[in-house]
Amino acid sequence: MGPAPASTSMPHPCCPLPFSRRQLIVQVDFGNPVVWHFMRAERITADPGFAPLLCTQALTALHHNLLRSAVLTMIAFGAIDTGAWPVESVVGATTILAVVPYVVLSLSAGRWTDRWSRAGVIRLCKLAEVAIAGIAAVGLLSGNLAMLLAAVLVCGVEAAVLGPAKFAILPELVAAKRLVAANSWVTATSTIAILLGLVLGNVLAAISSGPGLLSILGVTLALAGVGLSRAIPDAEAPQAGLASSAWSDAARILTEVARQPPVLLAILGCSWFWFQGAFNTTAIPLLIAAMGEGEVAVSIVFLVSSICVAAGAMVARLVQGKLSHPAVPAAVALMTVLPATDIGFLSAAHSYSRLLIDIALMSTASGLYIVPVGLAMQVLPPAADRGRYIGINHVFNGLAMLLAGACVAGLGVLSMRPDSAIGSIGVMSACVAIITLPTLLPSLTAFRTRSATADLAA
Repeated sequence: MGPAPASTSMPHPCCPLPFSRRQLIVQVDFGNPVVWHFMRAERITADPGFAPLLCTQALTALHHNLLRSAVLTMIAFGAIDTGAWPVESVVGATTILAVVPYVVLSLSAGRWTDRWSRAGVIRLCKLAEVAIAGIAAVGLLSGNLAMLLAAVLVCGVEAAVLGPAKFAILPELVAAKRLVAANSWVTATSTIAILLGLVLGNVLAAISSGPGLLSILGVTLALAGVGLSRAIPDAEAPQAGLASSAWSDAARILTEVARQPPVLLAILGCSWFWFQGAFNTTAIPLLIAAMGEGEVAVSIVFLVSSICVAAGAMVARLVQGKLSHPAVPAAVALMTVLPATDIGFLSAAHSYSRLLIDIALMSTASGLYIVPVGLAMQVLPPAADRGRYIGINHVFNGLAMLLAGACVAGLGVLSMRPDSAIGSIGVMSACVAIITLPTLLPSLTAFRTRSATADLAA
């Protein structure tokens, strides 16, 4: 069969197709070509609804971490009276308040996401964030610990409800060929927003006019988020209702997850990502203190880590056409296990520069890893159940973060050094990458092939 006529608007899928520099021919079905339209540089304006979603979720991450960082700093340095409660207990309670809503509410949040308009759920969350900013402002200006803890708790509630909605709506707003890039942008912008929030919260909490500036900034971020969320289109009509009860529905989804190894591995991968991140965030300051370094050294490590996670996510965008290559799991594993092994001996070496290099490599590997794993949770479940699958995933993510805190607390009981613990977690991270990626990446490639074929047939 010869090439399609030049005047044909949609070439036959079995015919050789002309392609430009921005297209890649992938051989499938014993040589029948499918055209993939890859842009050299992914533009977030290519899908009109994506840019407002990207900015909205980044502002939420910035606001939440700004508030939590400021509250923790003010508590730690005595700017807020904790009364009869020890400072350490209040700091620990703040962390628990931020994480527990993920465990308690994510399942229901996923159900709401599948029942109502996902864009509507996001807008409702952003309206609630204005009220959160108001509560926080009153607490900051009055130095009221109870109000600030309440604001941190409600921030956790908002994040738990927003999470399933923002990830479930992504495949509806973004073309399949740009989903890897979209997830890369979400991961990168979230990480940078978290970093910026932590830094700004620390800095503003330390100055005399900090409470006022934090209040103004928090309300401004919340209002900006409300405006941006209104630009997110209603990509899917809300469902009329869900027939089963919440618990029977959850049991059904869990049963289905158990029958789908790629989805099960995606949940394992996401949960492990959050476990090792929470563990390292808590244990690294202990390691740096044991090496004789100060608080500034801790901040630098966290700065390097955040930037490298974002960089790793963007690497996933750049190599999206080759993510299914067998070398990707090996590269992620090596970038994790080698520096993790080195960290295991750092207490004796007292080499802060080596620690920075090790953390940079491990963080880059984490950023590269989480993009395809997070994408799997969006595209592998059935579209009608996507929010509930993501909600169940977030429940396990929250449990993983709580378990990480318990593990760090148990280091003293086990008489285990922080460097040995961080090194062991890194080696296990490499094992998780080797277990999950070889199954997930071919599944994602199959999804992209089906999507491309459907686009050509449309």
